[in-house]
Amino acid sequence: MRQLFFLSLCALLALCTSCSNNDQFRVNGTIDGKATMNLRINYLENGALRTIVTAAREGNFEFFASAPQPTIVEINDYDNRPLARLYAVNGETFDLKIDRSKPYNLEIQGNELSGRWADFLRNNSEKMSAGRDSANAVIARYIAIHPDDILSTLLLITNYNSSEDAFAADSLLSLIDAKARPSSLTENYTIMLERLVNEHTTAPIESFRFLNADTARTFRPSDNKANLLAFTLEEDDDYKALANLLERHAKKNRKAFIVDLRTDPIRVSYEGADTCTRILGRLPGGIAAPGIEKLGIPRLPFFIVTDNEGNQLYRGTDSGAALNKLDSLSKTD
Repeated sequence: MRQLFFLSLCALLALCTSCSNNDQFRVNGTIDGKATMNLRINYLENGALRTIVTAAREGNFEFFASAPQPTIVEINDYDNRPLARLYAVNGETFDLKIDRSKPYNLEIQGNELSGRWADFLRNNSEKMSAGRDSANAVIARYIAIHPDDILSTLLLITNYNSSEDAFAADSLLSLIDAKARPSSLTENYTIMLERLVNEHTTAPIESFRFLNADTARTFRPSDNKANLLAFTLEEDDDYKALANLLERHAKKNRKAFIVDLRTDPIRVSYEGADTCTRILGRLPGGIAAPGIEKLGIPRLPFFIVTDNEGNQLYRGTDSGAALNKLDSLSKTD
C-alpha cells in the first residue's frame, strides 16, 4: 500500500510539474565577468506590459514568466539598457550567454527563432555596431530577402532605428508578409510609426545647407513665396527628362523657386545651369544629409512644396502634382 501511495504521489507531482511548465516559460542565463547586478525583464502577457525584477549573482540568473501567446522578452540592466531579447511562449526553456561589453555577442538556446535572432546579431555585430545607417542597412537587406520570415519583423521592431527613418521603416514593414508580422507584435509599433510619419509630414521645413556647384549655399523657405524641393538621383535613367521638366517650368513660372537636389553620393556631372528661379544643388550625404534626415524621404525622386514659412503643402513622388501645387501657391496673394 505504501508503495502504491508513493507511486501515486510521484505521478501527481509529475502532473503538477507538467502543468506548471506549460503555464510559464523559464530562462537561465550567465553574464560575462561573473557580474552581480539587478535585472529588469519586460514582456507582454495578454496585451499588458509585465516587468520582473531579479538579480544575477556571480553572473548567474534565472526567472520564470507567463506568456500564453508568443512574445518578445527583453532583459535589461537596472538602467534599462538592453542586454538580450528572445521570443518566448509558455512551455519553453532558454539558456542565454550575455556579453555586456559586446551586446551583439549573444548566444541563445531554447527555440529555433530566438537562436537565429541571436545568430544574426552576432554574425553581423560589426555592422550593427558601426552606427545607425549601417545597422539599418543590414536589417533592410535581410527583410528584402526574407519577407516571409518572422525574424524580419523582430529585427525591424527592435533593432532597426525607426525614429530617424520612419518612412523607410513603414515601407519595410509593408514588405513583410502578413503571416510573418502578427498584430500582437506590430500593433504598438505601427502606432509609433504613424506618429513619427505625421511628425515628419506636418513639421515645417527649416533652413539647411547644400552644395551649388562647389559653393555652400543655404535654402531658407522665407526667401520665397513658394518653393519646390526636388530630391533626385542623377544616376536614375529618367533623371534627364525630369531635369528638363523642372528647367522648363522654372522659366515659365518665375514667381516660384525650384531646387533640384541631387542625392548621388558623388557628383556624376553638372549639366545645365542655374537660373534665378531654379538652382542645381547637391547633397553629398544624400537623404541623410544634415537638415534633410528628419524629412523622412521614403524614395527617389521625391518632391516637397513649401510656403515661405516652411509648411509642407505637398509631399509625394508625382512631379506633375508637385508643380501644380507650386503654381497655385505662387499665384495666391
